[in-house]
Amino acid sequence: MTDQAGTSCEQPNTLREAIPGAAAFAMLYLLILGIASAVLLLLAYWRVGVLADVVLQRAGFTIAGGALGGTLMSSRYIVYAVRHSTYDHRRFLWQVATPIWSAVLAGIGLIAVHGGIITMSTSWSSQEPNYTFAVITFSFLVGFASESFTKRLIMAAESLFGERPQMNRSGRNARDQSE
Repeated sequence: MTDQAGTSCEQPNTLREAIPGAAAFAMLYLLILGIASAVLLLLAYWRVGVLADVVLQRAGFTIAGGALGGTLMSSRYIVYAVRHSTYDHRRFLWQVATPIWSAVLAGIGLIAVHGGIITMSTSWSSQEPNYTFAVITFSFLVGFASESFTKRLIMAAESLFGERPQMNRSGRNARDQSE
């Protein structure tokens, strides 16, 4: 069977043929990581163990929110790619690392907000539970949009410390080669 463009559009016979092994493994990993993040969120909410400390509780909210956002973004890509038969196994490392980097970026983002580097359109209420909801929501959004957030951090670093040097094709600073 062919489509209008003349390419083969045969349906896979089994589920194993339909889902690449790397995609299945990545989805299982993301499912486990998503459950672990949700459990961390609950444990922080209940102030269990070391999470009874307010600072560690907020860190738990931040890490869990960022990881959940990254997990959702990464799994979303896998579902769309498998659905459209365009899964690229070269993105496997990105899919595995995204939730972890998202949790780290959420922590950095929260520190940047509290440090005044990043300003919000409205100030966060310090009253509970509003503050906790703001932390979780902000962390989730940073995790979900981790690539955009990273680009914004690069822009902030460039504005603070000067422009990024122009690189040539070999990855060397073009200014250094002209001297």
